[in-house]
Amino acid sequence: MAYVMTELCKEPSIPSFYYYNGILEGYRQNGLPTASLKQAWEHCVEEVHRETERINRSACGQLSSRRKKDRGR
Repeated sequence: MAYVMTELCKEPSIPSFYYYNGILEGYRQNGLPTASLKQAWEHCVEEVHRETERINRSACGQLSSRRKKDRGR
């Protein structure tokens, strides 16, 4: 089974507490092992962390370029 976000939600984000717990409860009610859900959570956290770092590096690079331009004026 897979859950695919719409094109509107391209940036990774952590699921809300209620969303995750709803899925967790569904796993438990259906006798599914929750280890894979926990692994998916951890993967999501890592992906969000990587994307946040990428965005921050990009923003810092843009600020650095602006400062260099301002100094040249």
